[in-house]
Amino acid sequence: MSTNINQILNFLNLVIKGTTKEIIYYKYYFLIQNYLNKGKEKEVYCELKTILKQYANDLCVFVQNVHSENVLQLMLTNWKLFSRKLNTICGIFHTLENGYLKRNNLKTIKLFGNKLWRNLVFENKQPDTNKLLTNGILMEINKERMGKTIDRIQIKTLLQMTQEISEGTNYSNQYFEQSFLQNSKQYFKNNSALLLQNLGLGEYFQQVKKIMHQENLRISNYLFESLRTPLNEIIKKHYFYSRIKIIESKKVEWRKLIKEIQVEPLKSIYNFCLQNSHKKWFIAQFCKTITNMGLELVKQYENSINEIQDYTITREIINLRFIYQRLIKSDFANEPEMYTEGGKCFLYFLNYNSFCTRNLPKFIDFQLLQCHLKEEKQIENIFAGIIDVISFLHDKDLFKTYYVFYLSRRYILNLKNEFYEKRLVTEMKMKYGNSFTNKMDKIFEDIENSKHEDTNFQSFYLKRSKKKFPIKINPWIFKQSVWPEISQLECNMPIFLDNNLKVFYEYYDLIHPGRLLNWQYNAGFAKIDYYLNAQLTNDKCNNNITITLNENENGNNNNNIFKQQLLTSTFQMLIILLFNGQNPNLEVTFQDLLDNTGIPQFNLIGALIGLVSGNNPLLIRKRNENNTAISSNDIFLLNNNFVPQTKIIEIKRMPQNYTEKNKNSKTFLETEERKLLLMTMIVKILKKKKKIKKPDLFFILTELTKNRFKPSPNFIEQGIRSLIQREYIKMNKNILIYCP
Repeated sequence: MSTNINQILNFLNLVIKGTTKEIIYYKYYFLIQNYLNKGKEKEVYCELKTILKQYANDLCVFVQNVHSENVLQLMLTNWKLFSRKLNTICGIFHTLENGYLKRNNLKTIKLFGNKLWRNLVFENKQPDTNKLLTNGILMEINKERMGKTIDRIQIKTLLQMTQEISEGTNYSNQYFEQSFLQNSKQYFKNNSALLLQNLGLGEYFQQVKKIMHQENLRISNYLFESLRTPLNEIIKKHYFYSRIKIIESKKVEWRKLIKEIQVEPLKSIYNFCLQNSHKKWFIAQFCKTITNMGLELVKQYENSINEIQDYTITREIINLRFIYQRLIKSDFANEPEMYTEGGKCFLYFLNYNSFCTRNLPKFIDFQLLQCHLKEEKQIENIFAGIIDVISFLHDKDLFKTYYVFYLSRRYILNLKNEFYEKRLVTEMKMKYGNSFTNKMDKIFEDIENSKHEDTNFQSFYLKRSKKKFPIKINPWIFKQSVWPEISQLECNMPIFLDNNLKVFYEYYDLIHPGRLLNWQYNAGFAKIDYYLNAQLTNDKCNNNITITLNENENGNNNNNIFKQQLLTSTFQMLIILLFNGQNPNLEVTFQDLLDNTGIPQFNLIGALIGLVSGNNPLLIRKRNENNTAISSNDIFLLNNNFVPQTKIIEIKRMPQNYTEKNKNSKTFLETEERKLLLMTMIVKILKKKKKIKKPDLFFILTELTKNRFKPSPNFIEQGIRSLIQREYIKMNKNILIYCP
């Protein structure tokens, strides 16, 4: 070796040791260039490789002997040192790179140094250094996942080192990325199980969202971008896919989230599913929970033991619809798919076993009776819920029949609240049309006509007799085709009352010839003026009706007389009249009541219950038998110690023979009514179209009847067969043809 090469080698050793001053670089730089120009490039390149190998080997030996906790810091220090020296040497020998190395297609000094470091760290002499480095980085990442602070710059530099020395190879993927992903799988698997065990569903998905954000931030800060997609897939797998059965099985939590309208937790789940292409799963799970909640309520109704429980169940169903509407419109921005699927859920359980069709009118009846106790906003919300639920009913005609039944009962028993009655019917009309509310409108029309009839009758009597009618009568004239049929029960009306009622019969027959008027005594009610401490001289009474008892002929009351008003049914009025003007200690047997009033036994017992029950009854019952129920051996007398608590006393009334069908009965409507309607529609359609395919007819009929009931294909087939037998239509293969 010549002196020049020795000088160069000494210079390189000084550079590596870090003892060379900057001024010496210029001196040796020109010396090196002159030497290379003499054709000594290969010799210099070989010596340079030997020095770099020795230097890198010395650095890696230090790493091998260090404790595992300090391996990252030492590896980083040594790599920075080696990289810095390597860059310095590359600068000094750039002529060598541009000349000899380029001409001979050899690796640059930089690539050679990177490969040298890679071989020493990952392959040849230090096979465990790779594990120490990878495990050290993974430990730091796990620390950060658990909330501890780490040196991110250190991790980032080390990972950049692995990427730099892996240039053109898969060493970075082989030695770090795979280990990182495997470590993440195990961590997420354990963490997801722990979170799902300790957190509610909403909190769990909020935490998953936070974890995804942190992992993506970690990738942006110091991890490789190539890890983003596989890492997100691992998170989805271990926090969602592998836990989906457990998530779905938490039925109580799903119901709690929906019932309590926990918006933020539900939004967390929804947003997670939306961002990760699982929107359909969320919608399906949400709607499944709604369906199960509804079905449970419906099945509770089948096992309910009283009406209060029935009302509670129906109110819960309407509340469930309110909750659903609130979540859809306000919190899920009217998500079309959720709205559609949710509608299917309500269609299913609201029509399950005709529950709502039968029970909703009863609930409406209860709410209308309670309107005076509620605020306007509450009533508005209840009405809105009722109108919305009706839209889901298949058997709207059946609902209408039930509703008319309860509406008529409220009017007959004088329990109506006319303002809210008409308001609800008006809202139904606006939503479902005039045909839906035609019978309800006719009931209101009958009531108005009855009021006019009463006014006209009073004028008629005054004009004819030159005096007022002796009793105040409020006749309600109901058309048989509109009002539900009520069993007519006969009774023995007092002669003075019966004679006055005949006057009204005569008037009605004169004004409306040909109409038959039947008085429904069992559906009437009475108002009775009751005087305490009075000498009974004259009775004035009316039916259906205000009855004035114990009023003297001049109409003047003694100062010692206290007037009270009793509100009773017609049957209760007849019982009370038996004691009018009699000895205060008069005792009347049950048989006497039967004979004198003519009221059927069952209805008489119902009327007596209201008169003898309570702490301050109007009548006293003497039992001849130890029996709590009223029996034929009981004796009744006036309660002389009766002390009215209010000016108007309402005696408990029981609707006579005006009870609804059993709640397990399927329908009030005969199937033949629907069949007749369907057959009429078929004839009208075919008369217009002349011929039509059967599937098209099915579709048209379903559309035409959707606001009344939902006909099954089998039901439509029955109607078609009936029309074919009657020769209204005929069928050729699958085509129906009208027969003129």
